[in-house]
Amino acid sequence: MKMPNKEAMNKGGSELTGYISIDEGDNLLRIVGDIHGVKEHRITVEKKIRMVTCPYEMARWKAEMENSQETEFPQCPLCDQGDKVKKQFLTLAVKRNTSPVEAGILKKGPWVFDPIADYREDTNWGDVTKYDINIKATGKDLDRTYTIVPTPPDKSAPLTPEEENAIEKLKIDTDLEALTTPRSAEDIKKIIAGEPTDIPF
Repeated sequence: MKMPNKEAMNKGGSELTGYISIDEGDNLLRIVGDIHGVKEHRITVEKKIRMVTCPYEMARWKAEMENSQETEFPQCPLCDQGDKVKKQFLTLAVKRNTSPVEAGILKKGPWVFDPIADYREDTNWGDVTKYDINIKATGKDLDRTYTIVPTPPDKSAPLTPEEENAIEKLKIDTDLEALTTPRSAEDIKKIIAGEPTDIPF
């Protein structure tokens, strides 16, 4: 689900190939796409981690974003089991100064994307695709914290031809809307049972 602004992000209170890794220390990158939001369950199926977009929580989030009075939302078998959901945000990005070029999906929680949304909505900064952002990561695992430091547009190096080519391929190959589309209750039951589906994870 596309996130038009920070207010939408705050409503409703990975290890997979194609995801950008955020290492301890400095991570200079350029965001090159829209920000999407997802509420998902993290489950283990046949010893593999699966992130399953929640139909119930996504419908509630959308209704809140739209100030809808809707109170009937789709069923989610994982919610019915008491499985918690996690709010995450995704965008396309390229890491700067890497060889080979690392372009992929940046997926993190509000602790990373709230400051990015603040810069996006600040008239002194604006469109975050026009300048680099350094995600400074400190600590490991659950103790990790992030500091977001933007680089002024006139100090951000232009994208290289190699980066532009990688970004173009990334945009062709990656559908964030599909990755954040809610699953049906029937599909979720199949995922839980380990049955084959055509659902992207």
